[in-house]
Amino acid sequence: MRPHEASGTSGQKASLNGLPNLSILDGWWEEGYNGRNGWAFGERRDYQDDDTRDEADVLALYAALENQIVPIFFDRGSDDLPHAWLSVMREAIRTVAPAFSMRRMVKEYTEKLYVPALVYGRQIDAKHYALARALADWKRTVRAAWPKVSIRAEGPQEGRLAFGDPVQVEACVQLGALRPDDVRVELVAARDDNGNLRARQITVMEPSGQTPEGERCYSARLLPPINGSLVYGVRVVPSCGGLSNPLELGLARWA
Repeated sequence: MRPHEASGTSGQKASLNGLPNLSILDGWWEEGYNGRNGWAFGERRDYQDDDTRDEADVLALYAALENQIVPIFFDRGSDDLPHAWLSVMREAIRTVAPAFSMRRMVKEYTEKLYVPALVYGRQIDAKHYALARALADWKRTVRAAWPKVSIRAEGPQEGRLAFGDPVQVEACVQLGALRPDDVRVELVAARDDNGNLRARQITVMEPSGQTPEGERCYSARLLPPINGSLVYGVRVVPSCGGLSNPLELGLARWA
């Protein structure tokens, strides 16, 4: 059931052995399906409730079986072989084998995790741990000053928008003892699917001035990429170029 499909090792092994897959477009099949190496049913969408989704999925499943899969399995040539079915089998092996393998996994782990970690470790270690010492001092400063940080924001809170209309949001942040360079102000939006947030979108807000009270002001225009119910909020988080992760400190103020 979308969006709860797993990594799909069983489906990948099936394709490696020439067994085509029939599944929804989620999990590994979202990436592995190319229109010729198996079959997909259902739509790339979320439904308002489970019953509606189940009804749509079962109708699409039986339609795929009746109109696509069963006919080509029983459509045999003069040699009594299902050539269209065999073509799908060969395409499954050809496309899945190189894309879903231990070789690819190790390569991606190396490129996306191990090498960046190695590079970051060398940066931290350089010049007798100069970056590590600077980050430690900066983190102490941020944690000590964070209780004084506050944020308020203004923007549409209810009503309807035409698809494609921008949402203008303004925010003002009281930084206390921190500098503007110590933080990042973000507009975080998502589609509200019955309490589940989908298609999250993060927009960095740009400085727009300062209030007489010393608050730093920021603004952003959000262009929702999809229709439906939209929720959004504004947050301020610590920001520093040497962090291993943008949310490493686990600190945030929300409006």
